[in-house]
Amino acid sequence: MNRTARPRFSPSVFESRIRRLLLLLALLPATKISPVAAQSSLPGRILWQRELVVGRPPRPDFRDMYQLLQLSPTRLLAVGWVGKTDTTGGPELLFFKPNGDTSSRYFPTLRASTLLFESAVANPDKSFVTFSTSGIDSTGRNGILLTHFDSLGNPGWNRAVEFRDANGLMLGYIDGFPIRLPDGYLFAADYKSNTAGSSTYGCVVKTDLRGNPKWVRWGDLHEWFSIYAQTPIGICPNGSYIVVSTSVAHIAPPRNVWDRDWHLWRILPSGDTLRPTYFGHKRTLERAFGLAATPDNGVIISGDRTVFAAQPLRRPVAYAVKFDSLFRMQWQVRRAPNHPPGGAAFQSIYPLSNGHYMAVGYTAVLNAGSPTDYHYEGLHAEIAPPASPTDTVGVIVGEWLIPMGNTQQILPQPGDSTAYIFGQGQQNVEGRTYFGKITGLVPPLAMPLCARPPQLTQPPTFGLPTGNTVAFALDSVATLAGPRYGEVSLVTWDFGDGTPTQEGWDVRHAFASPTPVRVRVCVTNNLGCQTCADVFPFGPVAVAADAGAPPTVSVFPNPSASGHFTVHTSGTASSARLTVFDAIGRTIWHGPATGAETPVDLSRQPGGVYLLRVVWPDGRAISKKLVK
Repeated sequence: MNRTARPRFSPSVFESRIRRLLLLLALLPATKISPVAAQSSLPGRILWQRELVVGRPPRPDFRDMYQLLQLSPTRLLAVGWVGKTDTTGGPELLFFKPNGDTSSRYFPTLRASTLLFESAVANPDKSFVTFSTSGIDSTGRNGILLTHFDSLGNPGWNRAVEFRDANGLMLGYIDGFPIRLPDGYLFAADYKSNTAGSSTYGCVVKTDLRGNPKWVRWGDLHEWFSIYAQTPIGICPNGSYIVVSTSVAHIAPPRNVWDRDWHLWRILPSGDTLRPTYFGHKRTLERAFGLAATPDNGVIISGDRTVFAAQPLRRPVAYAVKFDSLFRMQWQVRRAPNHPPGGAAFQSIYPLSNGHYMAVGYTAVLNAGSPTDYHYEGLHAEIAPPASPTDTVGVIVGEWLIPMGNTQQILPQPGDSTAYIFGQGQQNVEGRTYFGKITGLVPPLAMPLCARPPQLTQPPTFGLPTGNTVAFALDSVATLAGPRYGEVSLVTWDFGDGTPTQEGWDVRHAFASPTPVRVRVCVTNNLGCQTCADVFPFGPVAVAADAGAPPTVSVFPNPSASGHFTVHTSGTASSARLTVFDAIGRTIWHGPATGAETPVDLSRQPGGVYLLRVVWPDGRAISKKLVK
């Protein structure tokens, strides 16, 4: 790839400096530590915990895990690596059951120089893809390796994402947590030219579902651009993505320290960028560890902040900042460490259903009986926005310290008060990793990603059959992706005859015979939201004799406090199929009608509004709202 031809983030220097100055001025009054409410203890409880300790001194085997993800309601996965006593090591997959039982798979020879799995992403079929920084050849040059595993952890395909500049193959390092899109994967990486003294700069990469790059967007080559290893990419309801990166400027001796600023980038599904914004302070180290998009298309960032005001250097305070959709700072929270010399940080954050935010990380705590020795404990804080829109300091309304070490990541369970956590063990001893399940939390917010699903302003069309072969088409101009920045990712055709689906705006299909069938086309946007329509190339599907009257659907009780509903269907009830979708379009229940009355159990789902869709074989369908 020609370096000069790469797309670049390109805000004007003048505009970026003015924006930066305005942000600094706006933040000057907001220097105080955020208040903690009087009733500050969260009603949290540990359901179970596991600390994984391997080996013994003087050279213990040790395990470092980097990401926890959920493959299904009954199966979790942690990815990382294991070091061996003979100085070797290799990537590891660690599987969890909901009760904490574990099993692992170790891959010392998956690929030469693949030392660890740094992150992973789950697929709908419970398979997953790992992302590694991998050696490509004997010279030590490396790239990003994507490896596909089935649900049992058996490796399948792998792809190396490599880039070249005028000096040859570049050095690549995976950064942040990737996300899975309907048609591929999106991840961030650092790359460095293969020449002495060259700068490191970052990029965002979109691949297809086999790991082949579709587009790459590069950061500003005049600045050191990086994303921390466990920082997610945010997905907004307007169809865009948000990335936070770090820019570094060196402060000359005698201080000999680094000044770091944040960069916020809004990226469109095409890879084009909007509104890059700089945020930070001089002689201040501000690191972004966590990121969560918010329903207003803004973002909240968590991390830590260190001010280089005097020697010795101050230790960091935990830090969170909320931005609106234009990346203007709205408010911030700072939480001092329990023992200042040890520091504190918020490493992960997500929005709650009550309008607050849950941030987790660590704080230094003095050891009992010692005035100087300290250890780290997991810091869990519920953060509320300021009561007044003119205030710029949020409030910590509840806290909970977990004496297991640094909480690096939290996986809240949808509509539930429980969450899985993982981090480094007590006192950050190398090789100790802990996992646990906690309860007593406010349920997470379900992001309204499908509030504006795709729309078909014109129905699909088909040509006259040539024999049993029919051409189908969907007008891309008349197909709306939904949100402002949304993009149609997939168009799939189900021909109703048991053959595999096809993708594309225009397809042809050979049927075995001209028997009436229902052909369904579904349009999926980049947020995973879907709209479908039906056509009948060989005439209407045959309807049973009792289907002369239009079918009807009724539900009782509705609303249902317990989540148990009874669906009454008239007409050819036994041949109808029922599907229930949640607020963002995910299927949470489906099954055939069981006679005239069909029980639907949503007792395990959170309270809210759901959509019931009843479809008959002739293509007729009725939708009803279910309220729990």
